[in-house]
Amino acid sequence: MKFIYTLLITVFSLQALAQDVQWASRVLGFSSEYSAMAYSAAQALGPPSKLPATGGSPTAWSTLFPDKGREWIKVGFSRAMVAQQVLIGESFNPGAVVKVTLVDDNGRSHIIYEPKQQVLVSSPGRLWHVPVGSEGIKTVAIEIELNTALVKGYNHIDCIGISSGMGTVEAKINLSDINFEARPENLGRQVNSQFNEVHPVISPDGQTLYFTRKDHPENIGSEKRDDIWMARLGPDGQFGQAENVGRPLNNEGHNFLNAIMPDGNTAFVAGAYGNTRGKDKLYLSQRTAQGWGMPQEIRIRDYYNLSEFNSFHMGVDGRTILMAIEREDSYGFKDLYVSFLTTQGDWSTPMNLGPNVNSAGDEITPFLAADGKTLYFATNGRSGYGSSDIYVTRRLDDTWKRWTAPENLGPMVNSSDWDAYYTVPASGEYAYFSSYRNSLGEADIFRIALEPGQKPEATILIRGRVLDAKTRQPIGTGIRYTDTGNGQEAGQARSNSDDGRYQVVLPRDAAFDITGHAPGYYAL
Repeated sequence: MKFIYTLLITVFSLQALAQDVQWASRVLGFSSEYSAMAYSAAQALGPPSKLPATGGSPTAWSTLFPDKGREWIKVGFSRAMVAQQVLIGESFNPGAVVKVTLVDDNGRSHIIYEPKQQVLVSSPGRLWHVPVGSEGIKTVAIEIELNTALVKGYNHIDCIGISSGMGTVEAKINLSDINFEARPENLGRQVNSQFNEVHPVISPDGQTLYFTRKDHPENIGSEKRDDIWMARLGPDGQFGQAENVGRPLNNEGHNFLNAIMPDGNTAFVAGAYGNTRGKDKLYLSQRTAQGWGMPQEIRIRDYYNLSEFNSFHMGVDGRTILMAIEREDSYGFKDLYVSFLTTQGDWSTPMNLGPNVNSAGDEITPFLAADGKTLYFATNGRSGYGSSDIYVTRRLDDTWKRWTAPENLGPMVNSSDWDAYYTVPASGEYAYFSSYRNSLGEADIFRIALEPGQKPEATILIRGRVLDAKTRQPIGTGIRYTDTGNGQEAGQARSNSDDGRYQVVLPRDAAFDITGHAPGYYAL
């Protein structure tokens, strides 16, 4: 009987600790907001989107002016709930709150916090628990009053919530279930230097690593430019000495490689080439027997970018471009968009991937895995470890609007600093990314080994050659592959004019016809 009695007491204690937490769902009023999107009053709704990390964030409410004096915000909840404590996420510069008022389900106001003198806060940010009282108050709304003159600079409110119990509530990061067993490996001085190495692009076969090197004295034209560099994987599993890819992919301007197609013969680049110099220009370059050809500009319908910065990626099908840009329909700063190759040979108007992926912050460095569904990107608009963290989300259908909730890749990949540019070859053996953590100077390129459960969906890498049927000589030509299930073109590639070799990456759960096309030829 003693054992049963002890067990009953334990269960009761656990039930007593259980509590309901509800975050504000609508804005009822406010004194001012920094803008209508980023730093708006609406950014105080929902669960924490900056905490447990601290610092300024566009996904938190900020008043229009700092140090002004009295400011306020009033929020409501989706249902009335007896609150025993109020949760206020002060993610940046805490200490300006001077009054907290609860509104009950009868419309009566209850002041639960109004100190007679300033309360100093030593932490850079906090999820503040404000007690209501043992009886609680059936709450439908909360008004928070600030005296912004009490803190130097802006004060940011990340979230406002109520809890039915007095237990501690913690701000949590939405972590992926990817549990890395290995530790990140700095690629060493063969690849990294005291300068900035960013934007790694691993070829789908995992054999060649391309990256951007900033401010290096061996960059073409000027050491204050960005050049494309490359390193090849050796038989020992390590990368050899990095080398500048040279002209024409590099010139006196800024040059970036955004993707390399599975065939190894098509490079998707950005920069300033020929007479088409200007911001956000995109190009394709084809490999010839003499090396890379002059990049040719591609056209995206109704393209514009309100941000000074951008980042791009092309899917392995050669028909899909992911981009991080700011447009009129963005949810804040840069958002992720997608554009598709049209039957006319240009690219469709960029389509926003929607609020499941994008936030009021900056979404950057998109990378679509070879399965065409798994999307990696970096953002400062979600709860994470540092100023920019890497996340993963998965496409749920062909609308490109429905995605799983983005998940943080965790502390093995993300640090308290800036992390971005996550890329995975088709084999999924390693992931590559840029980080400042334990670097040789500025940002370095790292890789981390992936276990089977951490890889995107499996794909098939198919190799072949295109030959003249009579002469058996190699032909450099276009390759198309068509889904036999629906008859639609699923992707394109190109064979090497020197040896006729090509590669394509295909899903495992479908059948495809692969054909070459060149003037004066037909496929057998």
